[in-house]
Amino acid sequence: MKILLTGPTGFIGSAFARLALVRGHQVTGLALPGEALPAGLERSVTWLRGTLDAAPWREIAAFAPELCVHAAWITTPASTSNRLKTSGFGTGALLLSGNCSAWAWATSSASARVSNTGSARSR
Repeated sequence: MKILLTGPTGFIGSAFARLALVRGHQVTGLALPGEALPAGLERSVTWLRGTLDAAPWREIAAFAPELCVHAAWITTPASTSNRLKTSGFGTGALLLSGNCSAWAWATSSASARVSNTGSARSR
């Protein structure tokens, strides 16, 4: 199966990529420009560079994924607009693009919030 993976450099995304490759799937990862690639996946995953709000649409369409797995998320404290770009607007843009016939979300239940002092706390 041809899988497009968002968030392939994160903990969940890279683990998913490894599992999918072991099971014989073809994985293309959408990684942020300049972000380091996970060790061991540099050559086995096809890498696209971009963001969810500025995705490389031509390359995604050319890959023609059968499944899109959304694992992208901002794990450090960020503004609400940055979180929405990653999780909300970006996901919506990929959904509406018509490039994926099936979808799956892979995320953790962990989240962080910024206190009045600006430090992150898990909840």
